[in-house]
Amino acid sequence: MRGFLQTATLGGVLVGGCAGRGAVPTPVAEAIPTAPAPTNERAGALVTVSGRLRSHDGSALRMAEVTVHRVGYEAPLARVDVDEAGHFRVEVPPGAYHVWIAAVDHANARVDTLIDRDLRVDGTLGTYPRNDPGETIRIRADLLDAKREVVGSGPVEAKRVAEGVYRISLVQRPATAVRLRYQIAGKGGRTFNGPAADGYTSDGGGDYWSIVELGDRPEIDVDLRALPPAGLVQKLELDGESDATQRLRTFTTRWSSRIDELRREAPLIDGRIPAITDAQRARATALAGEAMIDVDAAEDPRTKSLLRAAHVSLFSTWVTAAEDRGPAGSEHLAWLLENVPPEDPHLPLLVDLDHLIVRSVRAAEPELVARTETWLERRLRTNPEPGSAIQALTILIDQADRRRDDARVRELYAEAMEERFAPTFYRRFIAEQYDPDRLLQRGKSLPAFEFASLEGGGTVRSSARAGKLYLLEFWATWCGPCVAEMPKLHAAYAAINGARPSKPSKDGSLRRLAAADDPRVEFVFVSFDAARGDVARFRREHWSMPWTHAFIGNDGRDKEVMKRFGFSGVPTAILVDEAGKILEVGEGLRGDELQATLERAVAERTRRTD
Repeated sequence: MRGFLQTATLGGVLVGGCAGRGAVPTPVAEAIPTAPAPTNERAGALVTVSGRLRSHDGSALRMAEVTVHRVGYEAPLARVDVDEAGHFRVEVPPGAYHVWIAAVDHANARVDTLIDRDLRVDGTLGTYPRNDPGETIRIRADLLDAKREVVGSGPVEAKRVAEGVYRISLVQRPATAVRLRYQIAGKGGRTFNGPAADGYTSDGGGDYWSIVELGDRPEIDVDLRALPPAGLVQKLELDGESDATQRLRTFTTRWSSRIDELRREAPLIDGRIPAITDAQRARATALAGEAMIDVDAAEDPRTKSLLRAAHVSLFSTWVTAAEDRGPAGSEHLAWLLENVPPEDPHLPLLVDLDHLIVRSVRAAEPELVARTETWLERRLRTNPEPGSAIQALTILIDQADRRRDDARVRELYAEAMEERFAPTFYRRFIAEQYDPDRLLQRGKSLPAFEFASLEGGGTVRSSARAGKLYLLEFWATWCGPCVAEMPKLHAAYAAINGARPSKPSKDGSLRRLAAADDPRVEFVFVSFDAARGDVARFRREHWSMPWTHAFIGNDGRDKEVMKRFGFSGVPTAILVDEAGKILEVGEGLRGDELQATLERAVAERTRRTD
């Protein structure tokens, strides 16, 4: 699966060895040192997650692994190989979890559930839907040396040479390359192993790489007919859930998949952003009505409230998000505060609940805002799930920051640094945004940088920008929020720098914008894409982005850059002045605020130089 980086905005956080089959070792759970068991658990209290998994047709899997990831944590608590008979077993503390299943030739499967007793998962896996084969198929590939380290990007496509057979050319490769690892691009951005392989290795994201020993091969033929049939549905059974948990999981799985079907059918703006049509919205409204039948069928009041909360968060977030900023959003929010206990351990399993709260509370009346913050405060203090508690804290600290309540921000920041939140992603996010000693904040010097130019053969350096105002942005074409910012970015670039369209756009936008001769604010964009060609294709097909471009990639160097600059996801934007000082970072460089922020910076520079 393509690597995933969580966006560094609040909405996005709440809105990521070469060996053949051979002998499979006895499954042993791999402890992840960066994700310790939470400190508020009973000492020694563990539950077992086990089961037996099979191929789509009931046969043995070639290779598979199970990862158990507590909701809201940065790293998995455990990872275990599935043995040749399909068995696995791992022990974890009780809590809300994502149980991920990855297998060669099969679709990644994820089970979201509250594990408060021993749980067993049995059944067969499904397969991904695949794009209709054409003259070429897109692939993701890297070239590896004898130490299994990446020494270059591999080909990005394979050409058809016969019915169902596609050829990967290996003519151009570094002399040190001895292996190729590759995946095939499917629908919805997933990438998965191909059928031509000398072995497989996990990609760490829910799928597998195919590994090919190169020798002196000039090409590799990939026969798609050797893959299992596409679009087969997984059939997993869980034993050990409470009735409320089982009903919530089943409801969420069923209706989120139906909504996702609608989204997949929607035309894509810029190849990334679904454009929900009126007809689809009408279908979604009908789906919401059908889903309410499931809600009303629940007899237990607590279960019914959980299902209603799941219904509200599922349908309002993905289908009618614009309404959540008006009366409908306030109505949803008021119902949640009244009917969903803040201490319920199921809260992490309510898909998009916190997105709904964030959107609604920002447009709510003061009385409802106060009630919401009281509810969030109770959730912070009483919810047994660290991930859910710190998500509540994240919303509270954002609210305090918007009010410029510095004392409250400091109080909440100190609480976020408590040990019980150490394993969570949100603590790192809060540290990046609110730590008084953080690297990226107004008034500090930006760390010096020197990145490879996107076109190759040169570098993009901070030292070359001395005496200039510039906007530095880390981004990627696979990042939805990054792509969604393109209209505002181009409008701001044109307004500030006097740039003009290179040719008219049918929709009246500034898609084909020409570069400014002498920009008052230079734009410098640093890509975390898998290949340089991804950026070139995006600029050719969608937005011209007529400014300076550098390339990092996403093979590990991206993580080094994020650590050095002190951020955890894209998009991350930083406005830098002539002396290399940070003028603005984060929300002030997003959406409608971007142009106003740039105009203030230009006006201040003009005032100083006059």
